Amino acid sequence: MKNPKYLSVLIGMLMLFLGQQADAQVQTARYTSITSNTKAFYEYLPQGYSATSTSKYPMILFLHGMGELGDGSPTNLPKVLRNGPPKLINNGTFPTSFTVNGQTFKFIVISPQFVDWPTSADIDAVITYAINNYNVDPTRVYLTGLSMGGGAVWEYAGNEQNANYPKRLAGIAPICGAAYPSVYRGNIIANNNIPVWAFHNDGDPTAPVFYTNDFVKYINSTIPAPNPLARKTIFAATGHDAWTQAYNPGYRENNMNVYEWMLQYKKGVVTTPSNVPPVANAGADKSITLPANSVAMTGSGTDADGSIASYTWSKVAGPTQYTLSSTTIASPTLSNLVAGTYTFRLTVKDNAGATAADDVNITVNSATTTPPPTGGATRTVKVNLYGGSNAYGDATWNNWNTSGSLNSASFKYTDGTASTISASLNQQSGVSDNGTTITTTMAPKEVVRYASYSTSNRTLTISGLDNSKTYNLEFYASRTGATNNTTRFTIGSVNADVKTDNNTATTASFSALIPVSGKITVSISKLNTYNYLNGLTLTENGTALATTAAASVSTESMQTGLTVYPNPVQDRLLLQVNNELSGQMKVRLFDISGVAQKEFTVAKQAGSSQTYLSIGDLKAGTYTLTVQLGDWTESTKISKL
Repeated sequence: MKNPKYLSVLIGMLMLFLGQQADAQVQTARYTSITSNTKAFYEYLPQGYSATSTSKYPMILFLHGMGELGDGSPTNLPKVLRNGPPKLINNGTFPTSFTVNGQTFKFIVISPQFVDWPTSADIDAVITYAINNYNVDPTRVYLTGLSMGGGAVWEYAGNEQNANYPKRLAGIAPICGAAYPSVYRGNIIANNNIPVWAFHNDGDPTAPVFYTNDFVKYINSTIPAPNPLARKTIFAATGHDAWTQAYNPGYRENNMNVYEWMLQYKKGVVTTPSNVPPVANAGADKSITLPANSVAMTGSGTDADGSIASYTWSKVAGPTQYTLSSTTIASPTLSNLVAGTYTFRLTVKDNAGATAADDVNITVNSATTTPPPTGGATRTVKVNLYGGSNAYGDATWNNWNTSGSLNSASFKYTDGTASTISASLNQQSGVSDNGTTITTTMAPKEVVRYASYSTSNRTLTISGLDNSKTYNLEFYASRTGATNNTTRFTIGSVNADVKTDNNTATTASFSALIPVSGKITVSISKLNTYNYLNGLTLTENGTALATTAAASVSTESMQTGLTVYPNPVQDRLLLQVNNELSGQMKVRLFDISGVAQKEFTVAKQAGSSQTYLSIGDLKAGTYTLTVQLGDWTESTKISKL
């Protein structure tokens, strides 16, 4: 070489290039199936990471939006790189380290792709897999996601079925989370003191901004208040995309970006997840009329983290005469029945020994029973809840002794005829007595005297309803005293609050309710220490629902104005409507027989509108989805898995 000087320069430049390549960010596709709902993921490991090292790293688990759903194949997995931390890493703009309080951290980032909306069990399985297979610091697990993924973050952190899920998190950052705000979940997040920084756009047309506002409000209004208080950032923007700004490392509040904010927090105690109890389903309540004297039971059991080991049927109440073809299978035949109301209990046990139970009522009507009136008649059921003594002596009211059973017998209409309608409460702390001097205007004082109360949020299920009719409900909630505050009743997305203290006049009322599978489910929440239910009135509206609204819709209009994704759908779907109309849009789903099974009311702005709808409680099958706004109506077919 004639010029050694140039050779030295060339070698130096080459070494610098190789050093930069060694420091480049690497995000690796891993085609590993963790659950049936997530079959691949992206793995990002810190520079200098060694599987044999004892060093532990904080982990970010990122949950993508609905538009990035996929089967984890090499064709679909790259969708995950469109947004959030995996996009930043892929572009080389994700910081390789962060310094917080004088300490430097490097993240492990796991970004799975989901086939469908991730359940809390799916998310927990990914966390467990990451801790078992990487050098993850289990006290520094941070969960974040956008849109669908942000909704899944709220659902996991506020999970009601498994108390260990929230305990695994050091912090959450849901971005425009598409989950309806829940007082229950807010309380759980607050009680576990999970740090929260939520983001949203104030004009989000897909997931309304009140989702984030209400979640943060429910968390921070919990008594005692969480430490730290939940925080939110609402951007002045009209689109759905709040994630580009939220995940931008250059966006800072209080001199911290979201990643540095996460690293302030660490879980002091880590709880290893315990066995998740199974779920029992004894099937829908049934009613037959003699001489028919047998029914097929339709029980089932599910277990999120294992399998069902055994089924056991037993009689809880009712006549002594009956025959069960088997007491140890899920769906036996019940025969040799006589007139009366039977209650049977299905108990399921999982492979780890945990059990769960559910009851079903079988009403056997006498052959001489006069059938209830049909057609256009409006009928009413009135129910008085009490504690076993001083039942209300008015034949137009049904007395339900909730101290004796949280599952009522079949109620009678106010005219004395039998109905198929019954009710059940999932929980009760006790029955309180308001005394005999109470003066009321919303219901008889005998009804308001006793109140079923609870220190927990609970569910009232009204069964045996006619899916082809609508119902009105009125609830009575009152308790003497000045410290009980407010009880909230929720049906679907509609709330009605009653200030329970010494209440003599206020009721919680709902109208034009459509049963789903013959049931209306009511959430009863405490907004302070207790919630109360003294009684209720249910009005059955006699006119059947119209089921021909979609008959005049043309195929062309169905294709241009209305889009549903995904289709088929398992749990939640994204409804997109594109026209210049605005106002309250009614969305209804009809089964193949033309009976309305579910209804939503959605506020629509002019132009393209996107809304998430939850239909996970519908049975599998084909439905007609009809959208109506003013004189405009369009329909499309969907398949429910």
